[in-house]
Amino acid sequence: MYPSNKPKLLVIQRKQFGYHIDTYKLVCCLQDDVDITFVCFESSQKKFNSQNIKLHYVKADGSKILRAIRFIRKVVEIVRKEHDAQIFLVYFQFCFLIPLFTGREVTLDFRTGSISRKWYVRKACDMLATLESRFFSRVSVISEGLRKHLHLRPEKSFILPLGADVISHSAKKFDTPRLFYIGTFNNRNLEQTLEGVALYLRNFPEHREKLRYDIVGYGWQDEEECLKQTALRLGLDGNVRLHGQLSHEQAQCFFDEYNIGVSYVPMTPYFDHQPPTKTYEYIL
Repeated sequence: MYPSNKPKLLVIQRKQFGYHIDTYKLVCCLQDDVDITFVCFESSQKKFNSQNIKLHYVKADGSKILRAIRFIRKVVEIVRKEHDAQIFLVYFQFCFLIPLFTGREVTLDFRTGSISRKWYVRKACDMLATLESRFFSRVSVISEGLRKHLHLRPEKSFILPLGADVISHSAKKFDTPRLFYIGTFNNRNLEQTLEGVALYLRNFPEHREKLRYDIVGYGWQDEEECLKQTALRLGLDGNVRLHGQLSHEQAQCFFDEYNIGVSYVPMTPYFDHQPPTKTYEYIL
């Protein structure tokens, strides 16, 4: 095989390949023109491989500290081998060790600030992110608001905003509500959307038999349990289904068949600068 003349890109993202939509779409758009190496954790989800992308998986078992050490060691090893590649790293705590240990220029990407419910945890995590950003040669960020919130230096930061694909071209019928949510559960208060469904059915009981609300995604265990218990308490166990985490390819049928996309974001300051991808996907 002849060596490729394409530019090289090394993408570092802790989430398993295919399950973080921003980086997944980034590499899918670039893979025909760029030689891409992708480093991520290997979790229990189904793997989505690509012939054009070199994937390096890091085991996600053990304690948080052991996982972090294992991941950083693997990344440092690969960075040193990929000496002629541009490096794009999605932020995680203590990622500053990568440029520190390798001496390489790395582009750091922020998709979010801290979304902890505790203000002092958010403050500490965001301060750490700001300090760590100083170790990187360039920084991309999802919005101008988040750039200001994290006090990123304008001279070395730039906006890398959200985008979305047209996932479905099917014509929708609005004979009965078929609701669909895709995304994270973390701090999203999704149980309140179930309260809204229950209120709707009290006002329009003729839809009770046919109304469906399918929820695709993941969250902390207590949040998933809260959704299940709320559905039972409201008598919605026949209307609401939780599918766990799926890729967008696996969730295609919901975009095709359902007629209402649920994009529910609590009115809190820590979500102000982080527009959800799902809003753009539903609109398109």
